[in-house]
Amino acid sequence: MVLSTLTTSVKGNCIYWANMLQFPSLSHQVPAHFALVDSGASIHILTGHTFLTEVTTNHSAVASFAGSTSTDTHKGTFTALVQCTNNRFHPFVQKKKHSALVVPDASRTSFNIGQTLRGGHHVHFGNSPGLLLHPTKAFVPLVRDTHADTYMLPLTPPTTRHNGTYSIQHQHAMRVAVPETPIPLTIKY
Repeated sequence: MVLSTLTTSVKGNCIYWANMLQFPSLSHQVPAHFALVDSGASIHILTGHTFLTEVTTNHSAVASFAGSTSTDTHKGTFTALVQCTNNRFHPFVQKKKHSALVVPDASRTSFNIGQTLRGGHHVHFGNSPGLLLHPTKAFVPLVRDTHADTYMLPLTPPTTRHNGTYSIQHQHAMRVAVPETPIPLTIKY
């Protein structure tokens, strides 16, 4: 998470998280993490351990398509919860061992399409971009970043990374929308 300071009309500075801003296509819930959907990478690239299980220490060179190089610190299995169109959280585990690398100085988390396809899942672009999970056939919509002309996959940390502060409804827990309740307003003159 990137912290920034924002000067407001309130005395002093206010710290906010830029990735908590509301996205119009995700009005039902704003996830805390987004991964860039990447067709060119050969592995999922993570900036931290949040989505990594079965972790082992690793120090190998990682090259980017821009020509820069870095070093990863750990490798492991990519694990996340994804919210499908049925409003349920489904676990997404890239079962191939060492399907992800932690590269702390990477600019963002990268979700590799090739690994996903080899895992039996399908990625769709066009009118309804999203990830079709195998074998459940649950559909996870992608978010279009029109400024960068890219697609982002909303991610929620797996329950193994949950801090216990807020409940995460996942797998078979159905999310229930709270109906709008009109509040009567009485004005006396």
